[in-house]
Amino acid sequence: MIKLKILKIIVFIMTFLIVFGLLFIIGQLAGGFKSSKSTIPPQITLPEAKDGRIKQINATQNALYILVKDTNKDKIFILNPQNYEIISTITTN
Repeated sequence: MIKLKILKIIVFIMTFLIVFGLLFIIGQLAGGFKSSKSTIPPQITLPEAKDGRIKQINATQNALYILVKDTNKDKIFILNPQNYEIISTITTN
């Protein structure tokens, strides 16, 4: 009788581990294994901002906005946050 109870407990624990192990694997496959994170480069060169100063930086999930105040014109650089390449440049007077 004691052996039957021990066997039931072992079966219950193994079933629990199998079910949650499968749920974990399915969750990782559905999520795409998001362990790789983009690293920020040590230096980003803005080509048209020679005499300017960075006044403001705003970040969203899809873009990185950098406002550069220059003596003549203000410029907004829009960068891709994945690879930090310039998507667009907006010049204001």
